[in-house]
Amino acid sequence: MELQYIKRLNSLMRVLALGEEPTQCPTNPVTGKACGGDEYGYCTWEVRGPTDPSFHENNGQAMFCACKEGLYGPYCQFGKCPGKDLPQAFMFELETPGICNNAGHECQGQYCANSGCDVTSGLCTTCSQGRYHGKHRACENKFCPKVAVTRSSDPIILANSTDEQVCSCNPAEGTCVCPENTWGPTCSYQMCPFVNDPNDDPEFVRSTSRRSCHGQGRCDNSNGKCFCDEGFSGISCERDEQKGAPEAPKYYTCPGMAEDGKWCDRNSGLWTCESGTGPQCDRSGRNNVVVADWTLSMDKRGWSLCPEGTLLFGLNRGPAAAGEDTAGDALYSIETAKCAAPSAGEVVNCYHQSWWQALDSPGGAFCRHNYFVAGLFRSSCNSLYCVDMAKCCQVRHATWSNCKWQSMDSWNRAHVYAEATGTGSFITGFFRDGLHTLNGLTKIRQCQPEVWGHFDERVPDY
Repeated sequence: MELQYIKRLNSLMRVLALGEEPTQCPTNPVTGKACGGDEYGYCTWEVRGPTDPSFHENNGQAMFCACKEGLYGPYCQFGKCPGKDLPQAFMFELETPGICNNAGHECQGQYCANSGCDVTSGLCTTCSQGRYHGKHRACENKFCPKVAVTRSSDPIILANSTDEQVCSCNPAEGTCVCPENTWGPTCSYQMCPFVNDPNDDPEFVRSTSRRSCHGQGRCDNSNGKCFCDEGFSGISCERDEQKGAPEAPKYYTCPGMAEDGKWCDRNSGLWTCESGTGPQCDRSGRNNVVVADWTLSMDKRGWSLCPEGTLLFGLNRGPAAAGEDTAGDALYSIETAKCAAPSAGEVVNCYHQSWWQALDSPGGAFCRHNYFVAGLFRSSCNSLYCVDMAKCCQVRHATWSNCKWQSMDSWNRAHVYAEATGTGSFITGFFRDGLHTLNGLTKIRQCQPEVWGHFDERVPDY
């Protein structure tokens, strides 16, 4: 669109300086006017004139329709539909990944041809099952469940309208916002109490928590009560009946401050994560995000690396040709990489993983188990199979979690990133199809680093 504005300005300068009006643009058959008339677009010179360095006899008299925002086509006859990145008010042409949030008509979270975009109106007309229009009318909202599950194996049934939703719904995520001490797909489960020190007020935890009933009983989701195993008692099965109450109970204080997501085991004096990961029980996240410039390093044989101590989570490409929206498909088209330091811990133990044959044919190329990509090595050719190695690194004391495949359709557009989704995932590998160009990379394998275990020294508290 910026290039179109520049050409429009140059065309006006040609009209003012040379008196040459562009008049040979195609006519919109509905309005009977060139480019549909001023409400749709303007007939525009392709180049400024004889003084333009790009002027030559083949394009000197070329004209095109410069369409107004939200319109496109030879004579501005089509409307663009809204979609991904709504805060930036992105509008998409038909058959473009991201249109209608990849959730229109038959699309189920990934781009498909039958996207529900009506180009005559520029509107997303129908949304796929489980999705509906928000204020942007782009199928951006998700329905929450309408049926509570009774077993973990039961499917979650989504509502077909907001009236059927049985909870306070967060439409951006399609998840229920539960009242205090409840949880579950429809907030129908009751949390059970947890006490570590008999003098403390109880906390409330899910039945799936490692603290549920102290691991010495069963939490009943229907009423929020612990049913203790034989030999244990208390509201959270915290008392061992065989040992009885010690004459001089000894408890420990964990160093530092209590925070959401971690709890102090007063019997051991060690912090343990209720949720999250790492020494501070943080949610898996990214710190110190860096956009690494790979423009020059990807032009020749050698390494393209994330900065020391960071891991790769996104890549983008430059245009196939100046001014085009389509991304280039040779290795030198890779422009920048998104890298970040994982909040779960320090990046350690890096090695070079050979992909010499892995990317020669359809299939996957990965780091070893529990390692993450931090750079790529290319040889002298520009095909996909010329990516010969990956730099792979661990996160200290971390293992893979929440691994999944993520589509790379988005990076078929110039300057648009293909990246690991969520706030704490990083790339562990790629999947390619039969094409030997960058367009052959179709999926990212992404995982979150998760740290397990105790993290601090205990402090006696008699």
